Amino acid sequence: MPSRGQSKAESFLETTTPEGSKQTSNAPDGIGFIIIDGSGALFGGLTGGVRQILHRMSVELPRKPGKGGQSALRQSRHNYVTKVASMAALVFMTNNKVNIAGLVVAGSSDFKSSIVEDEKLDPRLRSKVTLVLDVPYGGEKGFNHAIKMASSIPRKVQLEHEAKIIKTWLDAVRFDTGKACFGMDSVLSALDCGAVERLLLWENLHHRRITFRSASGEEETVVLTDAQSRDCLLYTSPSPRDRG
Repeated sequence: MPSRGQSKAESFLETTTPEGSKQTSNAPDGIGFIIIDGSGALFGGLTGGVRQILHRMSVELPRKPGKGGQSALRQSRHNYVTKVASMAALVFMTNNKVNIAGLVVAGSSDFKSSIVEDEKLDPRLRSKVTLVLDVPYGGEKGFNHAIKMASSIPRKVQLEHEAKIIKTWLDAVRFDTGKACFGMDSVLSALDCGAVERLLLWENLHHRRITFRSASGEEETVVLTDAQSRDCLLYTSPSPRDRG
C-alpha cells in the first residue's frame, strides 16, 4: 500500500520472474517480445520455435484523473512506460550487450507505440525493434497472439544475421586482415589449431574426414567425398592417399 503522501500511481510496480525461467535470453539469435497494456507487461522470448516467459510486471494505473488532474495521470503513464523500458534492458541485455536478434513490441493500447516512439528504450534495444503489433490481449494470451502474427520475423532476422556474417567474412578477405581463410586445406588446418571462431559451411558440402589406422598403429587422416568414402578399396592397404 502507498504511504501517506504517495500516489497510487507511483506504487504500481510488481514484478514476477516465473520459476525455472531465466531473466535473460540464452541465445543471441532469439526474438524478444514485450507485451504491454494498462494492466502490466510481459517479457518473452522465442528461440528455435520454443517460447519462454522471461518476466512479468503488473500495474495499477488510475482510471480517472484524481488529485493533480490530467497532469498526474499523464505522469503515472510516463513512469510506467519508463519502468517497462528499464526492465527490458535488464531482460534483453547481458553484460551490457543485447542478447536477442530482434524485438517485437505488442499491446492493445498506445503504450506499445509510446515505449518505442518516445525513445524510452535503450538505443541498442530500439535498433532491434522489427515489429510493433496491435494485439487484442495483454499478458500470456497476447504473447501467444503476437507470436502468431510475427511468424515471419524469425526467418527475416535469420537472413539479416547471415548476411551480416557473410559481409564480415568478405571484408576480412578483401582487406587481408589475416582473420579469414577459405578452401578445404586452409580451413581444416585452422580448425586443428583451434583458431576458428566462426565456421561457414556450404549446405551441399558432402565430405567426410576419415582417420585410417594401420595394423602397426600409424594414422592417416584424409578428406573424402561421400562417393569416395564408399569405395571399399580405401579400407585396405596400401595407404588411401597412395590409392588416390
